[in-house]
Amino acid sequence: SAEAVAREIASGEYDEVAIELCANRHRGIVEPHALERMDLFEVIRAGKVPMITAMLAMAAFQQRIAEQFGIEPGAEMRAAIDGARERGLALHLIDRDIGTTLRRVYRNVPWYRRLYLFSGLFASIVVDDEIPESEIEALKEGYLLESTFAQFATTEQRTYQPLIDERDQYMAARLLDIAESKPRRVQAEVGAGHLKG
Repeated sequence: SAEAVAREIASGEYDEVAIELCANRHRGIVEPHALERMDLFEVIRAGKVPMITAMLAMAAFQQRIAEQFGIEPGAEMRAAIDGARERGLALHLIDRDIGTTLRRVYRNVPWYRRLYLFSGLFASIVVDDEIPESEIEALKEGYLLESTFAQFATTEQRTYQPLIDERDQYMAARLLDIAESKPRRVQAEVGAGHLKG
């Protein structure tokens, strides 16, 4: 997908680029060591411990997959960021702030489900089972991804709503705002799980 992103931007057919990142996640890609420099006391004082913990857990899981398959985590977003900069195109961060999303998930699920969610995040750090490449490739198939998300929407509605549905609406609204401000062609990069939304 990173090669496809770079190819599309290099085509010269787009005036601007929009990516499925918020400012915090964007900073994590362009400044990968930013978390290491954070003041621990300030994180605690600002009440950001759950957000930082979740971000670290997700990053660890992505890193494990990346190392297993020889890819860079967030490579497609990095390609969009670099391509926009190289061509002098405006870059729009269209996703809702990750802290807001995590707070919405946290408030939307009962306490016993929160334990389940956090245990899943931590398990993704400590478990080092190999993920078969066939499973990763299968997830890219539209019908499988769509059915997986449809099942997730049915069985985990309280999590699905803030994690996927609300963000779909947020990103769609941001894209409409960008498109309506003046005529332009915008290349939007979102994960496969958000395409339908």
